[in-house]
Amino acid sequence: MADEITAPEEIDETPTIALLFELETIGFQGRQVVFDVLKSVLADKDMKLTPVLFSRCCVDKPVEEGLPQLLDLLGHPRVSAEKLVPEIMQGIRASLLDNTPKSPAALAGLLKKAQDEGYKLGAVSNLDLDAALQLYAKLDIGEPEEGAIVASESEAGTADPQAWKSAARAMDALIPSCVVLTTSSSSSLAAVSSGMRCIVIPDDYTSFQDFGGTDHILDALDDSAAKDILDTLAVHP
Repeated sequence: MADEITAPEEIDETPTIALLFELETIGFQGRQVVFDVLKSVLADKDMKLTPVLFSRCCVDKPVEEGLPQLLDLLGHPRVSAEKLVPEIMQGIRASLLDNTPKSPAALAGLLKKAQDEGYKLGAVSNLDLDAALQLYAKLDIGEPEEGAIVASESEAGTADPQAWKSAARAMDALIPSCVVLTTSSSSSLAAVSSGMRCIVIPDDYTSFQDFGGTDHILDALDDSAAKDILDTLAVHP
């Protein structure tokens, strides 16, 4: 009797693609929150924070790293940055979680549309993981996949290429096909260095920066931008 020939199982070769984004700055005006909290804390010490000084010291690096330089430029180098950092970080966390800024109107629609079209979602945060998960929940788009939210307590952040890779790998996503939404040169460089495509939506503090190597620069996250993002996701390696 001839051996029975069994047809191989059909293999689904459709790649898994993810849309990744900076959680605070894309979703919740995070950089403005940092500026407002920092300005308030410094005002209590008779120091006036300007947008220019903030952009110079605290946009492309964490507050705890940029604060000593900022205090020096403000003429108060003897004020202890180490003592101010806990107050500042607590204020940022509370402002984002308890007085959460309104998200761009087009963001929820973009994320839900991406989900409907089969793309996975992930985010990178500069908050601790617990705070990042609470903030993500406020987007009202369902629970994230395990590992899809990468936070600073894991020694990763938006300026770390490994953070973006970790989020994509947690979802078994094809890294060259993923798209990252960022707001600054440091995070966009990290996304590009990770091997992903990158779309930048600068804010008032980053619009002057260099975004070389990115795929698109958009003026704002509106319905037109959402369409451009989905079109970019649809054409992939």
